[in-house]
Amino acid sequence: MTKALRTLRFEHANLFSVLHCLRSLVLDPEARKRPLEAEVLRAILRYIEGFPERFHHPKEERHLFAALRRRRPEAAAVLDRLERQHGEGAAQVGRLARSLDAAIADPARRPAFEAQVRDYVDAQRAHMATEEREVLPLALAALDDEDWRSIDAAFADHDDPAFGARPRQEFEAMFRRIVDLAPPPFGFGDAAKDGQG
Repeated sequence: MTKALRTLRFEHANLFSVLHCLRSLVLDPEARKRPLEAEVLRAILRYIEGFPERFHHPKEERHLFAALRRRRPEAAAVLDRLERQHGEGAAQVGRLARSLDAAIADPARRPAFEAQVRDYVDAQRAHMATEEREVLPLALAALDDEDWRSIDAAFADHDDPAFGARPRQEFEAMFRRIVDLAPPPFGFGDAAKDGQG
């Protein structure tokens, strides 16, 4: 497996974990009996807005998808659909953040927030499944060593000024913040609140 594919799969796994945490904190039956965990939910939404939208998706599109478009023009339909979904992502996260604020201010609006979380997480899981099951295997079959060298270099260069100053450290810190805030089994939040962390 190439460095770029390892990076993509690692990033998908992290995002999947964050999405699972979001869904569970909002939709699990026990969570629905408690007030929304505003601080951790806001941290999750900041991570999602920052990491996939500013960092992960642009690298996929500029390097992996572009190489696939050159080698396999017939992949254009699935790549176009994935890029449209990338483009819609930031607006969706913005709507989630506003809906969270509304649900915190008025608990009667919580069902609308819950429905948005369900729809968003399901859509993101389906999106990543398409990338993992269709795009990445196609890339392995279609791209040559020169393509992979170029893609690997792009994915290894996390100091690219187009993505801000040292984004890898920024997102790792955001991910750690989620783990620190989220209650078990997602993080250490309860231990930190009890002075045990």
